[in-house]
Amino acid sequence: MKKILLALLIVGISYSGSQATHLMGSELTAENIGGDDYLVTLTVYRDTLGIPMSLMQSIQVDSAGAAWGTFSMDFDSTTGHLILGPYGIEIYTFTDTVTLPGPASYSINWINCCRNGAILNCANPLSESMMLRTTVSTYGSTGTNSTPVFLAPPVAFVSHNFPWQYNPLPFDADGDTLVWSIDTPKTSGYNNVAGWVTPSADSLNPYSVDPMTGEVTWTPDMLGNFVASFLVDEYRNGVRIGSMRRDMQMVVVPDSNNVPRIANFNTLFPVNANGHNFIQIAAENQFSVTMHGQDADPNDQVWMEAYGEPFFLNTNPATFHTSGALQTNTTNGIFQWSPASSHARPQDYIVVFRIGDHQFIYDETVLIKVGIGTGISDLNADNFGNVFPNPADRNIFVPVTLSESSQIAVKIYDILGKRVASFDAERYDRGQHLIGFNVDLNSGQYFMVIESNEKVVSTQKMIINRVK
Repeated sequence: MKKILLALLIVGISYSGSQATHLMGSELTAENIGGDDYLVTLTVYRDTLGIPMSLMQSIQVDSAGAAWGTFSMDFDSTTGHLILGPYGIEIYTFTDTVTLPGPASYSINWINCCRNGAILNCANPLSESMMLRTTVSTYGSTGTNSTPVFLAPPVAFVSHNFPWQYNPLPFDADGDTLVWSIDTPKTSGYNNVAGWVTPSADSLNPYSVDPMTGEVTWTPDMLGNFVASFLVDEYRNGVRIGSMRRDMQMVVVPDSNNVPRIANFNTLFPVNANGHNFIQIAAENQFSVTMHGQDADPNDQVWMEAYGEPFFLNTNPATFHTSGALQTNTTNGIFQWSPASSHARPQDYIVVFRIGDHQFIYDETVLIKVGIGTGISDLNADNFGNVFPNPADRNIFVPVTLSESSQIAVKIYDILGKRVASFDAERYDRGQHLIGFNVDLNSGQYFMVIESNEKVVSTQKMIINRVK
């Protein structure tokens, strides 16, 4: 089945090559499903201004530099998520199983024509094919190996002259070491696309990838279509055993629509010496934070999603859900995790929180360290942090650490001692929380009183400065 996700055309952006397929992106993975059997999955993205793709794709498998075999993959289903933009985007997914003939290194190859003729950062894109080569090592009875995968869906549309963050979040289920980089897209013969350069950017924020987190940052300084390839190399015991890539086209459109953001992200997750947002969690303790997403456009409906290894652990997986929107342009995302002792390890877990509206997305990446008996605060005692922002307009937050499950209530008084707002008691589990409130008060000075299990535990002065 084929699914058209988008169907809006913005006047003023031109496209050429109406008879081309207009391939926008692709990725190719191989999952070991037992012995020498592999499930091969090809995902292809194309814009709907080109001609449709064939619903059968050919895959060639090589070993030791020689062709081993060719097989056809039938169209299977559609997956993924892309947001509204200048034109429709179709997602094609092809799957098939193949039995490889014993331990060796194999290259799985796919090629199709053609790219979008409007791409600006290569010489002659309409004449260029899109080629993927995924390599995987098999071990027979001595071990298993699957290729890495990308946990976060690709993104198509980027705002002109606005800092952009995107993390495809490569992950390897076998625990192999991954190294990622920005690479030249490939064409026939696995050659570099002619004339490719990195996408045009503001000199203060060029198109680049963080080698530790995989986060791509970019401030595009030119409208139009750009392409890049995100390469992932896989190592085991210091030896390179495989690689795969995501080829991705990005469309830079006018910044007439604001990009949504997670307003309190840097407050929840401080920045370490390397410039990365991070948090430490004690194993066997509940950790919970509420992120406040907002969009400066009052009529934009925003959404949030989260990706990362903690969400599909076999024991005590993390959870993420959104609460009801405070307004049409705001939402809260709640991340909770009570990691088991077995989850403690030297390596950080990488989690991506994504916020989007009808057109743009923005990714935030956090490194999570799970340790035995370590945490960001003492969970043996309650702690109630300072209200923020202060001054505030409508939305206010209080960081809370609880040593046990408690009923938390909040009351707000004016300077004459009159109660002007109250929030009924809600039960919060042991752990760390960020409690948010939406207040409708006149500008002025107030006092917030926090009660835990019907006892006053904190009184704070706060200022409301209403934005007209």
